[in-house]
Amino acid sequence: MARKKSKFIQALKYAMAALAGLVAGVWIFLELQTPDMAGPWQPQLSRTAFAESGKDYIHLHNVRDFTYHADRTPDRIQYFDRTYYLDDLKRIWYGISHFGPMGLAHNFLSFEFEGGEYLSLSVETRLHPGQHYGAFRGMMRQFNKIYVWGTEQDIIGQRTHVRGENVMLYPVTLTDPGEMREYFLKVIAETNDLHNKPAFYNTLFDSCLTNLIKNTAIRNYTHAIDFRVLLPGRADRLAYTIGLIPNDMSLQDGRKRAGIKPEGLLLDDSYSVKIRCGWSGYGGLDLPPCTESH
Repeated sequence: MARKKSKFIQALKYAMAALAGLVAGVWIFLELQTPDMAGPWQPQLSRTAFAESGKDYIHLHNVRDFTYHADRTPDRIQYFDRTYYLDDLKRIWYGISHFGPMGLAHNFLSFEFEGGEYLSLSVETRLHPGQHYGAFRGMMRQFNKIYVWGTEQDIIGQRTHVRGENVMLYPVTLTDPGEMREYFLKVIAETNDLHNKPAFYNTLFDSCLTNLIKNTAIRNYTHAIDFRVLLPGRADRLAYTIGLIPNDMSLQDGRKRAGIKPEGLLLDDSYSVKIRCGWSGYGGLDLPPCTESH
């Protein structure tokens, strides 16, 4: 009996050593990888945004404003450059686009400026033509990361109108102008860093969600295996818990208000106002109520 136990322990030691060697080999392999700087890239990911900053403004280059065919390929390919004044930053909006079960979703932000102008930020994988995203490959340093700045008709509209995803949009409760400007400038700085030096996307630790929350108080309320972060579709529960989205109502009621109903919506100048109609009358938000068409 003692001899069998000794053989089992010895075999277990060999197995643990082999596993440790495998883990070390994978780690070394990943560390030796470098981000791909060469194209070509898919058209909607072909340009990286970057900004020039002044005392009270940023001038953002390569703001995307595409439209898409039903098969998700670009129809109109259009970029523009625009100046955004920091004092005009009015509100930040947080969005979740559910594309699968079990918390599979994409997270994004929109910055609202005075005069009814909106600028969206989406952190994505930068793909080559014919390349497709995979969650496991996203953990193995197979994709570059890209900060896409664009119009809401592009960033949100392709998800509501083309992909048919369940999209929700929440007002962020951060209202201090200085704190909003500080956050905006941080993500602009990260955009410039990524424009100058490519980096990898990581499904778990460097994703659409982790890049948006690393400069916020959310980081103080999470841990490495927090499923509210690992599964971005559950992130609104975390934001609700710490009060970054409205929590003076039930989360279920908030989700109903945040839900975007694409029926009757056109991807025109009225789009940004209409996708927020669920928040009409809340917290002093000057928004028209939803109509029966949506």
